[in-house]
Amino acid sequence: MQAELQEERASSCCGLPTSLNFLAAKDFLQARDRVRGKNTPLPDFARIVRVDGRASSRAKTLVAAKAAILAVEAALPIGSVNNLPNGVWRPENAQQWRVEVEKARGPARLMQCVILLEDVIEEDWIKEDVGHLRACLPARWKAIPEASASALAIRITLFDRSIRYEKVDRSRFRSRQKKKGKSEKDSKSGRKTK
Repeated sequence: MQAELQEERASSCCGLPTSLNFLAAKDFLQARDRVRGKNTPLPDFARIVRVDGRASSRAKTLVAAKAAILAVEAALPIGSVNNLPNGVWRPENAQQWRVEVEKARGPARLMQCVILLEDVIEEDWIKEDVGHLRACLPARWKAIPEASASALAIRITLFDRSIRYEKVDRSRFRSRQKKKGKSEKDSKSGRKTK
């Protein structure tokens, strides 16, 4: 049993359960240039997915869905969301969202969190082909009241597959002061700015 546990830990990425190895996000959890920054640690995935051995399959799927959506958010590249101090995904909002995901008691509440994250992603970071598939999913007014563990699994999987994790744009949401300071510096040195 101990050897199996050690093997599972070794094959997991950043504590993400091996059952979530299919996520595209797992390959970017340790990547540079993520929205969460260096100061925000990865969620404790092992703690999140820990359930009583007698838990129902629904309960196990729900905690796996929590870990999956937290992994997706942790892997978001810079530029994919507006995380400026006045942006929609500013650090305090992102932290509150993470807390809400972990506290979610049922599929409906977790579905709200998933849809909120879907809404803040910039369209340039959504792959067109998978984006079309996501458009076939139920709209929020239907998805939330009819949420189930399986509906969450499908929605999170498609969401994960639709994100361009490799695309990074440091200039996308740069504060005006930094832009202004850079343009002044460039004009002094004789360089043209965009």
